[in-house]
Amino acid sequence: MEHTGDSSTAVIRFHLPAWTVCGLLGLAMMLVLIFGSAVHAASGPYIGIGGGFSLMEDANVSAPYRDGTYPPLDATTNIDTGYAVRGTAGYAFASGLRAEVDISYQENDTTRMNVKSPGALGLVAYGKVRGLPPAELGEEYAALPVQQQSTYEEAAKGTSRIRGDITMLTVWANAFYDFDLQSAWKPYVGGGLGFARVSIDAKSKATGSSLADDEDTVFAYQIGAGLGYALPRPQERALTATLDWRYFSSDDPALKGDVTGTKFHIEIDGHYAGVGIRYSF
Repeated sequence: MEHTGDSSTAVIRFHLPAWTVCGLLGLAMMLVLIFGSAVHAASGPYIGIGGGFSLMEDANVSAPYRDGTYPPLDATTNIDTGYAVRGTAGYAFASGLRAEVDISYQENDTTRMNVKSPGALGLVAYGKVRGLPPAELGEEYAALPVQQQSTYEEAAKGTSRIRGDITMLTVWANAFYDFDLQSAWKPYVGGGLGFARVSIDAKSKATGSSLADDEDTVFAYQIGAGLGYALPRPQERALTATLDWRYFSSDDPALKGDVTGTKFHIEIDGHYAGVGIRYSF
């Protein structure tokens, strides 16, 4: 858990290590195997589709010292509510266990970055904005094109207006357990592991200059729960409508900043809330 912010704002962020999530998933599956003795009528292969809201946490953006020259980058970018779609294919066992492959895509816009320490993004401009003598700005900064100088200065002001989006294409291997309530309603729990292709495309609103346009593939995990309802279909295979929730997170992707050419890391975690439909063959 991480606490960030100033005296007026506090953000609580939960970021579970991958080994912790793997352990929780393993424990959940073991309990299901021990206590989940109910026999479920519907078993066999299935496919599903779903969609809903991607509710990502505001993301910490960071970069370490570089060659003893640039100070570390420490910033937070706000991420708006976005959308997500997913498709699944799997197999339901008579015990209530389901194993599936899930391919999902989500996109979120970002409009503002709060800079605590500008790092390479505003090394010299940081001093200029705060009134350091011109002699300390350096010849290298003075030789930059005016637009690039403006981009540095905008980034160093504390709050930068940006225009961009973060997208994720993720392939999951999931395991879920459906609880048999002897009715059409079937709650479920579970989670999955996978890989996410994280892409970011962000520009400065003030100057139009590209801040980042890069992508990286990282390990990801999710835990989730939901509620299914078996729609009445006499003498036909099961059709189940679902309400779904997921918490997802990933390793921090390493992305290249266009202004400085240096790498930075961004935290990826958040929630998915949506609806789906599942058809059993």
